[in-house]
Amino acid sequence: MTKASSLFHGRLQPPLLLTSLLLLATDCPGFLASRLVYNTCAVGGNYTANSVFQANLDRLLSSLTSTAPATGYSNDTTGGDPDKVRGLALCRGDTTVDKCRECLDGAARQVVQLCPYSKAATVWYDECHLRYSNESFFGTSAGGQTAMASEVNETDPAAFERSLGGLLDVLVSRAVRSPKMFAAGVVDYTSLRKMYGLAQCTRDLAADDCDVCLRGEITEIPNCCKGRIGGRVVGGSCYLRFDLYPFYNATGVAAADPLPPPPTPLASGATNSGLAEPDLELDSERSGEAS
Repeated sequence: MTKASSLFHGRLQPPLLLTSLLLLATDCPGFLASRLVYNTCAVGGNYTANSVFQANLDRLLSSLTSTAPATGYSNDTTGGDPDKVRGLALCRGDTTVDKCRECLDGAARQVVQLCPYSKAATVWYDECHLRYSNESFFGTSAGGQTAMASEVNETDPAAFERSLGGLLDVLVSRAVRSPKMFAAGVVDYTSLRKMYGLAQCTRDLAADDCDVCLRGEITEIPNCCKGRIGGRVVGGSCYLRFDLYPFYNATGVAAADPLPPPPTPLASGATNSGLAEPDLELDSERSGEAS
């Protein structure tokens, strides 16, 4: 697990990364709106310039960026062994087709700059995710993982954690049953404040594997984000995020029904079998349909 400082609320990327982003701005207007969150490159596996592998990778990236925007997801394989390349492209479930295309076009350009001649790489942005490898990974939750937290501490961490646990439990349950493997929503954290959350898996995963992936990321939250008002855990096949401001797209969508209040603290020695899920619709499920 790699831990990183907050990338929320407009913090700048490291200078080299920022330079790469600026170089892309001319070719990809609008791409900078989707900020790079995390990337990982394969260690010890490289291809050479003008090789068969590079040609297959170029074809793969072209295929993914052209087919994924319509549905928000695509996977493909190009070439044959030993130069076969597998890849997938995913957009956040509330992202419009145009925003998805912008993000993936930029991701395809930038991944080869961030990981030059690497035979496997993953890049995550606020609105999309691109991954390729010379090894098979479809249907598995394997892949690099990182966690990031807001730098702002919560004033009532115990109450916050109860609300967060209830919110994420419902979102995971919704995401694994969603055609987009995506859910986002909001709860009233206090009478004056709301808590927003999002959960998503890549669609090559089975529902059970998506559940395992997301709940595994939930277990990382105490390590990265305890007492913080926002955080996210990003992996090769799933993604969680929470914060006290609406970071997902709900434009033009009616206000969602609130999620149920968090469970009350249990008596000593008692156990909790899980949060009962209400019959309601979450913000981003609606906005996903609208896009």
